[in-house]
Amino acid sequence: MQPTTVVIGLGNPILSDDAVGVMLARDVKTALGDRPDLAVVEECSVGGLNLLEYLDGFERAVVCDAIRTRGGRPG
Repeated sequence: MQPTTVVIGLGNPILSDDAVGVMLARDVKTALGDRPDLAVVEECSVGGLNLLEYLDGFERAVVCDAIRTRGGRPG
């Protein structure tokens, strides 16, 4: 049975301040271990409409991303 959920980690693995989403995706893939039937995990460095091709065919998406704001407060 094909997974209906995709987990997408957004970011650039070369830039340490922009790799949070990619690192989370890697952790999720490790946590799934021998259960890849639960979700497809993707590392992605695109944005905007280019992200749509990663979502195609899934019922649910979990998108992991981060941003550094001025002042360093979440929001």
